Amino acid sequence: MSRGVLGFLFLIAAVPTHALPLVLNSGAETNAAICTLRLWPRALRAPVLLTSQFAPVLGRWLYDGFHYEGHRYPNPNPDLELEFEFRPDGVSRLHWQRKDERGFCERLAEYRIEDGRLLQRVTWVNPDNDPSCAGDSDMQNGRATAVPFERKGEELWLNIGLSGKDFFYILKSRGEDGAMSGIPSGF
Repeated sequence: MSRGVLGFLFLIAAVPTHALPLVLNSGAETNAAICTLRLWPRALRAPVLLTSQFAPVLGRWLYDGFHYEGHRYPNPNPDLELEFEFRPDGVSRLHWQRKDERGFCERLAEYRIEDGRLLQRVTWVNPDNDPSCAGDSDMQNGRATAVPFERKGEELWLNIGLSGKDFFYILKSRGEDGAMSGIPSGF
C-alpha cells in the first residue's frame, strides 16, 4: 500500500462520520485498504466489498461437477472434497481431501481478475501435504495460471480446457445467498 494511501486512511479515521461520503467515492485501492484496516463501520462494509474487483469470486466454493461438450456431469468422485476460497485480500486457498482417508493437499496463491480471467500464482504449498500432492501442477510453488471464468448465480465456472475444447470445473457456493454469505468475515 502506498504511503499516500496510509496517510489518507489515517485522516479518514480521525474525521467525523460526515466525511464517509468522500471515502465512498474514492478509488478501489483505498476502499480495499479501509476494509482491511477495519476502519468502516460494520453497516458500511458490505457495499464497499461489493465494488471490489474480486467480488465475482469472493467466498468459499466446493467442487460440484464439470461441463464438457454441452453436458453437465456431477462430481465423479463424491468422496473428494475440493474447496476454493477467494479472500478479499487477493489470496486464494485451494484445499482437497477424500472422505475417510488421511492426507490432504493445500496451497495458497495470489489472485486477481483481468479481462474475464482468473489469474493465480501459487505462493505457498503446505509442507504437511500428502506426498501425492507433489505430482499435481496446482500444488507447485510459483506456478501461474490464467483461467477464463463465469459467475452463474451461486456457481463459479472455471474453464480449464481439455483437448482444445471448453471444459468447465463447476464450483458451488458454500454460502446460502451467494458465495460471500458463507465466508467468516475478517472485517
